[in-house]
Amino acid sequence: KAEKNRIIDFLQVRYQGPREDLLEERLSVGLGIEIPSSGSRKTKIRELNIEKWKSEQEAQSKRQLLLMEIEKLAAELLEKISTWEFSNQLLQENVSSFQKLEDNSPQAEWKNPELLLFRKAQLVDRKMDVLEVEEGIYESYVELLQKIGLTRADAYRDYLLN
Repeated sequence: KAEKNRIIDFLQVRYQGPREDLLEERLSVGLGIEIPSSGSRKTKIRELNIEKWKSEQEAQSKRQLLLMEIEKLAAELLEKISTWEFSNQLLQENVSSFQKLEDNSPQAEWKNPELLLFRKAQLVDRKMDVLEVEEGIYESYVELLQKIGLTRADAYRDYLLN
């Protein structure tokens, strides 16, 4: 719009000081008039259209990249949830098998504190593994929320730090 309203392309005034010869020029004036259909104006408009198209393409590619990252994070989150469900199911089966073993075995065998402590230590280790998977789920969920933009990045604090 500004280019359409421009009429004068340039104005140049040059004064070369006093001269002894009267025929030698002292003052020269140059004026350039912008023609509405000039090539420079069309070139500028084409350059601006190309820049606009380039910016639109960059924005579109950034949106697509963000969408792909969000889909990847969501898939990882679902995978971690299925891993947690499987691990939790195995833990419950281990607890129930330990309880059955303890109930069905003769009392003399379970009087040994080393065996009892070993079995309980195994259960604690498995519970810790399940908790680590849960922690990974929470971290992935928060990362997904941040990538989507549902959390304010400046106010976020990670309370799951080790």
